[in-house]
Amino acid sequence: MERVFFHDVPRERWDEWVASVPEATHLHSSDFITYLERSYPDAKPLSFALVDERGVAQAICPMAVGRIEHAGIGFVDASFSGEPLGAPAVRRDSPSSARRAQAEAYAALHALAAEHGAARALLRRHPLSIGVMGGADSGIDAFAPLLEGYQAQPQNTIVIDLALPEDTLTAELSKYHRRHINRSRRDGVTVERFSGEGAATDEMFAGYRRAHFLAAGRVTRPEPSFEWMRCLLAEERASLFVAFVGGQPASFLFCGAFHGLVFGWSQANLEEFTREQPPRHLLEWEAILDSRARGARFYELGINWSAAQPYYAPSDKERSIAEFKRRYGGRLMPEIAFERVFDSALWERLESARAARFLESDAFDASEPAGDDE
Repeated sequence: MERVFFHDVPRERWDEWVASVPEATHLHSSDFITYLERSYPDAKPLSFALVDERGVAQAICPMAVGRIEHAGIGFVDASFSGEPLGAPAVRRDSPSSARRAQAEAYAALHALAAEHGAARALLRRHPLSIGVMGGADSGIDAFAPLLEGYQAQPQNTIVIDLALPEDTLTAELSKYHRRHINRSRRDGVTVERFSGEGAATDEMFAGYRRAHFLAAGRVTRPEPSFEWMRCLLAEERASLFVAFVGGQPASFLFCGAFHGLVFGWSQANLEEFTREQPPRHLLEWEAILDSRARGARFYELGINWSAAQPYYAPSDKERSIAEFKRRYGGRLMPEIAFERVFDSALWERLESARAARFLESDAFDASEPAGDDE
């Protein structure tokens, strides 16, 4: 099979290849790869596809390499500056062809990692592939990277099935969310979706950027990444939902889209309009309903950070955000990170740092977590 790099083919061709591989997810799309490349310019972009003699893509492999610091340890990593690579998406026409494609994909990925001195590869497998959105079982081959020497680090992501009736989705909201949503509506808060070219979209995107800057107190990502997000809006490959308080834009939610999936990508608020009555609850609820009305199959809320794990202890902020998102209802689906460390000394240092953080966490606290429906 021929190895074809992402930047050596038109974007349209790449996305045609992605669409032809049922195991592919939004992590393999040109939209997301380009976003990561522009967000993490210090990582050398090396994404590639394996294409057979007929021109059929057999594997889609996001790839980047760069030097990072993790847990106070510096090393060269096969990742987007610590952001996991989408695990190779492999065409699985038959067991034998799938084994061959998987073996060649990982061999090519590991060869590039070795060529650039990477001591680790970090992957991520998203549950909502093209095949799953077409009805396939989300668990099939989910742990395939284990066959290639990786260790699994599973988490849950919260997903809403938009095929359910609206009254069922409404009934799954927590009492807390229903109360805040209804109050926002009574107070005259409205939500609009912006996409495409035009002055209105430009104005709202500028407002989103301002809110993002004020919330963080600094610019948190490179300018080219924001330019790419605006490009996706212009091409109607993404949406910007805006909540208006007193007629003023107050809360912003940028959502990506991929083959029937809509996912919350980035959110920011203007505190001066949201201090007394946060419109955030209504904002994402209207994004969910709008996505359903426009024919999306699933809406992903994001990772359900909860208890500390040996490989990661979520922050209080991450847990708070996850609790907020759980109150929209939905179901848990496995999103799995996979790590392979090529250097035994590095593995020992990483594991030692993780063990120390895990021991310092609340993982051994026997108290029961608070309920979500208050």
